[in-house]
Amino acid sequence: MGLLKTLKFWDSRAIIESTIETTHKSYQQAQRRSPERDCHAWLASAYLARPGYKVEPMIAFARTAFFSVVGRDAPTVLAYYFLSQETPTTIATFDAINEKLLEPVFTIVQQGRFLQHWEQANPWTAAHIPVMRELVADMIKDFEKA
Repeated sequence: MGLLKTLKFWDSRAIIESTIETTHKSYQQAQRRSPERDCHAWLASAYLARPGYKVEPMIAFARTAFFSVVGRDAPTVLAYYFLSQETPTTIATFDAINEKLLEPVFTIVQQGRFLQHWEQANPWTAAHIPVMRELVADMIKDFEKA
């Protein structure tokens, strides 16, 4: 049994499923702890809960801003981000799914509506962490230049 568990650890599909599951659990724990908050705050909390991602909270907010407008699949997109950083060899397995989940976000960026959409989707973060509005606006300017 121990050997099979070890072998499963190296299986790409198992790594992806485990990362998605763990990220969703962290996100749900953040929701339970702080139900008054919003998707962006819960994603930042899940980011900070990931081993090896101990950064200043504002960095976690900055790195999860783009994902916070995805909707119910936001924790999955965050998990794909973790996978792309930790095990790049798995990207080919989930890249098309991730692109499809992010497609609406790319569209609202191209339409110049990201900041408004972000504020509507994340009212708690917009109200309680005012510097995020400026950070998101700058992030979108940088994204548009690329």
